[in-house]
Amino acid sequence: MAKIIVEPLRRSQVLFAEHPFLTRLFTTLSASEMTKDPVFSFNPDLPPVDNVRTAQAHWECLNGDPEEIPPEDIVLVITLSDGRQIRTNPFNGVEPIPLASAGPAARLIESLEDSGPPILIRRPTDIAEESGNETLPITTALLPNYPNPFNSGTVIPFQVPDIAADTRVSLHIFNLLGQPVRRLLQERIRPGLHQVSWDGHNDQGHAVPSGVYIYRLDVGTQRHPRKLLLLR
Repeated sequence: MAKIIVEPLRRSQVLFAEHPFLTRLFTTLSASEMTKDPVFSFNPDLPPVDNVRTAQAHWECLNGDPEEIPPEDIVLVITLSDGRQIRTNPFNGVEPIPLASAGPAARLIESLEDSGPPILIRRPTDIAEESGNETLPITTALLPNYPNPFNSGTVIPFQVPDIAADTRVSLHIFNLLGQPVRRLLQERIRPGLHQVSWDGHNDQGHAVPSGVYIYRLDVGTQRHPRKLLLLR
């Protein structure tokens, strides 16, 4: 317990005490997203960002009393101030909970220039509804799935503009022969940013083999295909 929670927490507290401003970030990009070389700059017009964050955490023990079940079965649930939850198995050490069940990773997506305020690009629909200031997309777009490659599940985000009420939106999975594998969505939906998840099973509930698959978003007469990779 001390090595997993107490010691890392103490080291983090020392870092924040010695360095009140965050100056470096680490992130990763998939190969499909690396279309440009990263460029780092500084915007003097942006205000300071508070380095104090609050959240609530509790242990989730679905199988009974936490004193009587194995530690690796205990789930730590962290609830952020905006209602989003982060779930993990801190005592498992095998693999994280599938990202497909974790929801959107970003609270909002903004574009930052060398000067001036940030420009809102996209805000996840569930957060935007609470804030009441959602910016609707002006074009239809099928976005890269994440994670990719994937094993147990992947999330497929897409956006639709303010379309006519009688326009049906569908999202299907096909194999490389063009044969249908899974229908994920086929209904009329409101404009905005949406996402669906795929667990690697077909319409009959059977797990499909490893390989490259096509996922396609159809909005009216528009078709937007992309590829994903499933690894068993």
